[in-house]
Amino acid sequence: MMDTLSQKDREDTFIILDSLVTVWKIQAKPIFFAYEFLLYDVIAHPTSVAWMDQKWYNGLIPNWKRFIWNVKDHPFVVLQSLCFRFLLHYVLFGVVLLMYSYFLLTPLETYKEASMFHLFLEIALYIWTTLDFLEDLMNSLGAWICNKEEETRRKSGFKFLFQLNDMWKALGLLCFLLAVCSCLSRMKKTETFNLTKRFCGLLLIFSYLRCSRVFAIHRFTGRSFMFLRYMSEHLVQFLFVMIFMIIGVGIFYVALLQKNESMTTFSGKWSKWKIWYIIIIRTFNCMEKFSMISLALPRRRPWTKYEKF
Repeated sequence: MMDTLSQKDREDTFIILDSLVTVWKIQAKPIFFAYEFLLYDVIAHPTSVAWMDQKWYNGLIPNWKRFIWNVKDHPFVVLQSLCFRFLLHYVLFGVVLLMYSYFLLTPLETYKEASMFHLFLEIALYIWTTLDFLEDLMNSLGAWICNKEEETRRKSGFKFLFQLNDMWKALGLLCFLLAVCSCLSRMKKTETFNLTKRFCGLLLIFSYLRCSRVFAIHRFTGRSFMFLRYMSEHLVQFLFVMIFMIIGVGIFYVALLQKNESMTTFSGKWSKWKIWYIIIIRTFNCMEKFSMISLALPRRRPWTKYEKF
């Protein structure tokens, strides 16, 4: 059907894809309906791709080199395009991340003692993270804003859950929480600021991860990015199986190597429980992380002494 429409009149096909229609009491735009219900064959159709290129480049030629050259001839059209806004957003985001990276390499102080230059390097990322989180929040809550006269099977709850099912929004929420923790941890002065460095370091890592979205949506690097994403999901699933087997094999070895005595596996502070020792030692075995120095120690079995984790 899309092939026939595009062959007859391409512009009318674009209008149909972007028009709000009601079919079988389902009110939606065809292209957004295909996106929400993961109809990839419709989204990947050449007509849909051409419509998205028209929106992305604001009617200009869908080519990066020609798009840059059009800045001289059509400056206002270029500045109003989604492509330029996207590029400007991630350029500024990258600059803010580099500023925050430089800030972490300098000695930390409280807000009262810090200079204006260091405060600017730090606060810039906090403001950027907060505004980015508010934008995601408005997009998610926008699913509940609809006219009562609209009769549709796509309820507001479904739209809201669809907005939440986004890894980038989860990263945005995590970065916002880390930014709040980083600000609060700076209030109290300490000798080393270890807690602040941990929060700031985690915020920097997840901010870099969120900035990698620019590679995820690229037509060439996006395929490799999606491959790594699904591979990571399978590795996490395998991790649970590996931990399950490590506990069994670890307890087997400890039971054979220990003397005939009662083992206090869960005694004392939770961080001193013996179950963590069992898991860590067997994990070192799986990763082949033997300590060659400890293997040479006398009066020790060569497989029972390992480097501390």
